[in-house]
Amino acid sequence: MHPDICSFVSDCFYDGILKTADSVTPEERSSPKEINEGKPLTFVNIPISCGSEIGGVSKSRWAEAEIIGKDIRNILDVDPKAKIGVITFYSAQSKLITNHIDNVLNDEEKNNIEIGTVDAFQGKEFDYVLLSCVRSNHGKDGNPPAVGFLEKPNRLCVAFSRSIRQLVVYGDAETLIQVPCFSKLYDICAIEGGCYREY
Repeated sequence: MHPDICSFVSDCFYDGILKTADSVTPEERSSPKEINEGKPLTFVNIPISCGSEIGGVSKSRWAEAEIIGKDIRNILDVDPKAKIGVITFYSAQSKLITNHIDNVLNDEEKNNIEIGTVDAFQGKEFDYVLLSCVRSNHGKDGNPPAVGFLEKPNRLCVAFSRSIRQLVVYGDAETLIQVPCFSKLYDICAIEGGCYREY
């Protein structure tokens, strides 16, 4: 993976000891400037004003699915051979994104994309990983927004460590930054020179 992605994953889950090989350089793992400014880490903030999560045990969020569809279209227009993994923590969101993509891409383009929940991505790798976090809520009874599965380090580690060139996280920053690794990624992207987009 790109050394900047490795450094982020290492700091969050491996106490800083995970390193890329010396032969893996930022230049070798670079991506086109037209895709998230060519930056290896991107945080796409989709606040609750764009629409909250819906559903019961398995949740979904249309605002994230819609923006991911647009980003996939852009990636394939710029980098037609790119392998893209779309990961989410909820099966309902996986189905929503899959249905949306069916209307956006042709059959050949769909062969470059895998969409599913995080448990199905162990051991796999992609040029671009688009991570749909889904959770966006006001919390209940004065409590902070609920984050559910996003608090499980093993799932987060798998989700964050599948990308070779770019890791792009989509979600409601106000909800997500309660989780330390999302807060760190937000700071990297919004403050320290990664790519930050907001809707």
